[in-house]
Amino acid sequence: MNPQRSNTVKKAHKKKAPKRNPGFAFHKKAKKSHRRRRNPNLLSRPVNVLKQGAFALAGLILTRQGPQMLLKEKNTGILGYGANLVTVFLSAAAAARFLGKEAGQAVGIGGGLYLANRIISENFSPIPKALALSGVGDAAAVGTMGALVPAHFTHPPAYDAEGRVIVPTAYRPAPVPITANAPGMAGRRAG
Repeated sequence: MNPQRSNTVKKAHKKKAPKRNPGFAFHKKAKKSHRRRRNPNLLSRPVNVLKQGAFALAGLILTRQGPQMLLKEKNTGILGYGANLVTVFLSAAAAARFLGKEAGQAVGIGGGLYLANRIISENFSPIPKALALSGVGDAAAVGTMGALVPAHFTHPPAYDAEGRVIVPTAYRPAPVPITANAPGMAGRRAG
């Protein structure tokens, strides 16, 4: 091997560094890597959203039902709103202490939304009254619904000669006998 030849080969492969311009203070920026980073929690995001929604729902339920169970018929007006507000703060603080800061925030958001909805619907908006379904699918009216009785419904209905809907006798209510002590019968004679 020729030692001189190997030195010339090494010199040919060396790159010369570019000369700097002394008149400008120009610094070359480092190249940014555009490689995408993988997020290991990508699959847990929907689960986190569901958890936050569940905590917010729990806060809403606690804010609605807690004062109602304690105050019963006194849960109206300023007293009711104050009880709801205290419930929001207590339930959010308890959730933050025992379940974590994010859970406490979600419980507070859910309770606050219920309180704002209650104040707006009771004082400013006619919409809830217009949309009330009087017990048909309305959870607030479940306690005021009457007993369900079997009924007859055919489509299209059958009519008699006078234009009245024909209801089979099995579905007709039984007649109630009139007694002398019936309400509205005071001062009348039973005949």
